[in-house]
Amino acid sequence: MWDTASDIWITSATKMRLLADSQTPALDINVDTSAGVVTLFGIVSSQQAKAAAAADARKVSGVKRVVNELQVVASAKQAAGKVRDEELERAVKQAFDTPAFKDITVEVKNGVVRLTGTVPTGAPRLEAAVAARAVPGVRAVEDDLRLEAAGH
Repeated sequence: MWDTASDIWITSATKMRLLADSQTPALDINVDTSAGVVTLFGIVSSQQAKAAAAADARKVSGVKRVVNELQVVASAKQAAGKVRDEELERAVKQAFDTPAFKDITVEVKNGVVRLTGTVPTGAPRLEAAVAARAVPGVRAVEDDLRLEAAGH
């Protein structure tokens, strides 16, 4: 029997994979899961990004099939310069200036944000990864966050 919780988990796990993949513009990719079938939709800048997104989704446990409806639209903003790591780190830390993210440490290297520390549940973990990836110039997010032990 399939349940909604499985679909929600698959959607969340797929988004985390997309966020961690520097080849995919995770915030431009929407993920919908129904009975284990993942549908990807949105706009990506290359055929490689489209293929990488589908490959990421297929790696998620429980995915029965991937429907790739991503549209490829060349992006002029690709070459819009590299932002320095210190500036990215400052911007991500500013985005994380909220009590929910108080126990998260941010490091940036070559445009990749690494998140360490603890979060109470999986929801803030996903929110943190999305917030970090939303900062212009961030190429990928490495989620090394731990969930707090129960009873804290």
